[in-house]
Amino acid sequence: MNGNVKLSTSVAALRSSAVSLIALLVDLLINSPFVSKKFRSNQRSDERDLGFGFRVLEEDRILRMEPMDHIMLFTKYPIPGYAKTRMIGLLGKEGAAMLSKELSEHIVRVLRASSKARSARGDKTFIRLLYAGNCSLDSVTEWLGTQNDEVVEPQSDGDLGKRLSTSFIDSFERMNAKKVLVVGSDIPGISEDIIQEAFQFLDDVDVVVGPSFDGGYYLMGMRQPTVQVFQNIPWSCDRTLEATKQRMSEAGLSCKELGPLADVDEPADFEEWGKVSGKDKDYYLSRSVA
Repeated sequence: MNGNVKLSTSVAALRSSAVSLIALLVDLLINSPFVSKKFRSNQRSDERDLGFGFRVLEEDRILRMEPMDHIMLFTKYPIPGYAKTRMIGLLGKEGAAMLSKELSEHIVRVLRASSKARSARGDKTFIRLLYAGNCSLDSVTEWLGTQNDEVVEPQSDGDLGKRLSTSFIDSFERMNAKKVLVVGSDIPGISEDIIQEAFQFLDDVDVVVGPSFDGGYYLMGMRQPTVQVFQNIPWSCDRTLEATKQRMSEAGLSCKELGPLADVDEPADFEEWGKVSGKDKDYYLSRSVA
């Protein structure tokens, strides 16, 4: 019996030592300067079982990200028949999807150029490419690619207000962001100067908004998560911005507005993209999404 007690004690001691060693190794890995921010940012808030009863929250890795400003792009995977549906009558299913694809790619280029310029000035900026649609992470990553200080992620479930709320909370609370902007994927006129102006406005006010001519907005920025502005909003209509500003007022938030821009949702809006791209509707009618 004494032999069994000694054996049990030895096993328990070995188990305890193993757990301590694993914990030490995980902590060293998480804090290692050789672990890229991109790796940390791709981790989700799931528990990982490391054996011996030891579990580590992947979220801990994310919380160790360096504080940076964030730019989030809300986009949709360009599946014919599901992307830019209001443009199908003008461009056909494939043409409308191709338009959606090229608009997103255009805005990603602008955001990357803005991030690079800001980081060069000492304002480190992280980009989150948040996608919706029946597609895989690999498909979107292959389409848009990823660079340093950048991540591709699926949008959360729920209506637009819920998805926006979740994305802002994630950036601030899960990823240690300082200021956060979100932009839509159908604004041809978005520019580096507009992005920079939005961040500068957040030095003085709680919220910055970029109104679109159709009564919505193409950009929203915050310096802290204030999800009230996304609650009980009539989305995708001419009252969206008005209702959002009412929520800001009710929450006691200060706000500045950027200059208005046109988005590309309806056939009448196509000309706005033509001014930037130099393409006409026949280009899209005669081509399919690559």
